[in-house]
Amino acid sequence: MQAPFINPKWHSLLMEFTLTYKEGNLPKGRMMEKLVDYGLSQELFEEWRKPREGTKNPTKANNPVWNWLIKTKLNAWAANRASEHNYYSEGATWSFDRFGQSITELPDGRKIYIGGEHEDWYDPDFYIYNDVVVENIDGSLDIYTYPKNEFPATDSHSATLVNDEIIIIGCLGYMHERSANETPVFALDTRNFSIRKIETTGSNPGWIFKHNSTLLEDGKTLLICQGEIYRDPGSSLTENIHEWNLDLSSRTWSLFKENNWSRWQYIRVDKKRNFLWEICQLIWNKNAGWKEEYEQSLKKLKNDLGYSPDLQIFKSLYEPPLDFKSLPEQEDDYKQHRILIDNVVVRYKEESREVQVTVEGYLPPDTIAILKQDLLEKLSSLVKTQWKMLDI
Repeated sequence: MQAPFINPKWHSLLMEFTLTYKEGNLPKGRMMEKLVDYGLSQELFEEWRKPREGTKNPTKANNPVWNWLIKTKLNAWAANRASEHNYYSEGATWSFDRFGQSITELPDGRKIYIGGEHEDWYDPDFYIYNDVVVENIDGSLDIYTYPKNEFPATDSHSATLVNDEIIIIGCLGYMHERSANETPVFALDTRNFSIRKIETTGSNPGWIFKHNSTLLEDGKTLLICQGEIYRDPGSSLTENIHEWNLDLSSRTWSLFKENNWSRWQYIRVDKKRNFLWEICQLIWNKNAGWKEEYEQSLKKLKNDLGYSPDLQIFKSLYEPPLDFKSLPEQEDDYKQHRILIDNVVVRYKEESREVQVTVEGYLPPDTIAILKQDLLEKLSSLVKTQWKMLDI
């Protein structure tokens, strides 16, 4: 089995980061700037420090502070540090250092950046944006904001150019703004940068995000595949295994390809965290030769679990008593592990409270039963508590 706890790319980056900072070699330029270096005053920074929504659709919001943050891509922490003022308790600071942001290049060379998220929910600078940034071919920038009731906070969406419009589909968004039975669809007019909501009918994917969107040859149909789907606050995020069509001329969704794959998940009966990531970190520290970090993580795990976890069980989690072949890790997906059984891919995906299993094809019922029972027993032995299995 391929070791489920070390991604070579992530390990290399972390080693480089750790050595750099332990030696005191702080990066120059990215975190050491001051406002004065860019001709910005403290008063101007404070005027434009916070994110804001537009008053009309669109609202042009060009300003030197956001221009500076776009060009430097400073995160909010670094921007606040440059201003030499602590805004920790004063709300999020505007940042262009985002993930879940789409970038669309127009035929004339302009690049359109839509939305995106800065930091995670627990960070004081966490914010999901509902803006549009236009990078013109001469390097100048135009920034547009919108009323949130006309274009809500949007991240992890798809953005597909169709004639003069960019069709924006899906979103992760804030928890309280998600709707399990809806797939948000918007159109950005690249001529005047207004945004309109597209009301759709038919069988939609649901609250989908991190998916792919492709314009088909007919020029009016978008094919949606991959990604994840939010169902409700009490359920885990679910992988989208089907393919969907959106006919833009009729604004109608339809299921294009349905994959009848076996899927199930494991959760602890007490619904607590499974500590798989923490065990992963323990082995990571050990393999990296970080003795102090290893001892600290082992001590914390003992305190959380009440015992030392059996690392051999952890290493064998995804080694069923069947004839199988381990498959290479996929780029930037350290939570997922794959094996091949009878030319069918079986994927295990670890989350903080569950492990999801997807069988990408047909396997005999006896084989499925062995897969289900084997991992159930191993998880229960590893964490020494009762687990349950649920079909997805």
